[in-house]
Amino acid sequence: MVKIKITADNPALQELAAAVKKIGRSDILPATDATFQGCAKMVADSWRAYGQGQKDIPGVPPMKKPSSNYSGGVKVKKSAPLEYTISNESKAAPLLEYGTDGYDMKTTHPYGKKSRVSKQKNPKTKMIELIPYLIVPFSWGTPGTVTFQNTMTEDIYAIAERMKKSVVMEETHFEENWAGEAIERHEYTWADRLNENDLGNADGMVRMSDTPTGKSTYWTFRIISAKSPKNSWINKGIPARNVTEGLKALHEKEIADAIQNALATDLG
Repeated sequence: MVKIKITADNPALQELAAAVKKIGRSDILPATDATFQGCAKMVADSWRAYGQGQKDIPGVPPMKKPSSNYSGGVKVKKSAPLEYTISNESKAAPLLEYGTDGYDMKTTHPYGKKSRVSKQKNPKTKMIELIPYLIVPFSWGTPGTVTFQNTMTEDIYAIAERMKKSVVMEETHFEENWAGEAIERHEYTWADRLNENDLGNADGMVRMSDTPTGKSTYWTFRIISAKSPKNSWINKGIPARNVTEGLKALHEKEIADAIQNALATDLG
């Protein structure tokens, strides 16, 4: 969870806020309390609009793809008299706020629960080696969609939409992962596969039948192996966006002025 607090930020106001908190009543400063509430809503609205791709925050990278989960995670709570907390409870909020370190995916992913194991003969030792690997699916959007990381061009879609559909079968089988656990795996009936020149990341795409809807989904599959070439699966991490710092800078003066005006109204 990521939080911002709107609270007293100068000694005089802090002293006044402490007195109000002590008696537990903010109604003795109605204009000030209403202003705190309004300012909290203003910050929350800006945060939600940013998550929906409808508002830029100076100094913060723009949200290129709207996220309803991120914007929907913004909550406002009155934590004390003259104190409001605006938080974002979505799972994406800490990732975007603080970022993540990069790492080599081939040192982690081939060893997870969904890992598989292949057998290869070592040309030097002539011994059979067990090589862990993971099949990674990548979903593709049709032209014009903005919610997918990968979106087909019109030319690729013109070919892909005519391919015969592959199907996920009801039958399953068990196969051990790297840790020796028996993992249930789906069976598939594979049909056409995109295999043209100059396809880039779309090479090998399949058109899958989405049983519940009767529509099609489009996927490519790649393998991360413990033997994958060096630097072929580097996760560069996520740069910290510091959204809350941007929100503070955006609204700080406006909030301070509004609170001072409200105090003048309440105190005469």
